[in-house]
Amino acid sequence: MDIQEIIAQIRPLDQDARQAARTRQSDLTKPPGSLGRLEELSILVAGITANPQPRLVHKVVLIMAGDHGVVAKEVSAYPQAVTAQMVANFLHGGAAINGLARHVGARVVVDMGIGNTTPSATIAAAVTGRVVEEIAGRGTGVDESGLRRKIEAIIAVCLAPTAREYLIAAYTSLERGHHLMMDWLGVRPLLNIQMRLGEGTGAALAMSLIEAACKTLSEMATFSEAGVSEKVAA
Repeated sequence: MDIQEIIAQIRPLDQDARQAARTRQSDLTKPPGSLGRLEELSILVAGITANPQPRLVHKVVLIMAGDHGVVAKEVSAYPQAVTAQMVANFLHGGAAINGLARHVGARVVVDMGIGNTTPSATIAAAVTGRVVEEIAGRGTGVDESGLRRKIEAIIAVCLAPTAREYLIAAYTSLERGHHLMMDWLGVRPLLNIQMRLGEGTGAALAMSLIEAACKTLSEMATFSEAGVSEKVAA
């Protein structure tokens, strides 16, 4: 299957499922909007899955890797050999992402690399029209980020604009370019807890919130199901 065939399979969100989820949210035994962004998330996932009561069953953290020759220019605090060493650590279950993935019941599929921030910042500058100095941070060990995953999202949206509808931003990174890219993508991160490791660690934590959102939508009773009186109109 070539790239154009893959792009053609990216459809707009299922609006019928979204509307059904939105209707159910408004009838659950709680004040409307009281679960905040969990309500938004459940409706979004309903549209993504075309299921008005979605459930997360097969959770996977996909860690993408690249072995970048730019490391030879001393742009990273770590040598290129760390790529293979960290892949081995991931595969043996010893990295931060492994612990967090186990915590949320997700599998880890690995592919990573040292020197990611430099090519990521270059692509981000080209796409957003920003100068590199506004985007590039100092990288792992000197001030790290999940910058590259935002680049993957930006490239996906450039290739298939509909992909933007499927994006969920996990966390606000300390990387300076992160905020610019979130604005360009039009997404609001779920968490702001001063993380800057990368490895998909923010995504793993976000999975827990997304699963919670889906469970409140599908497992909470509606007013009629529970026999609870609704709010009296003023």
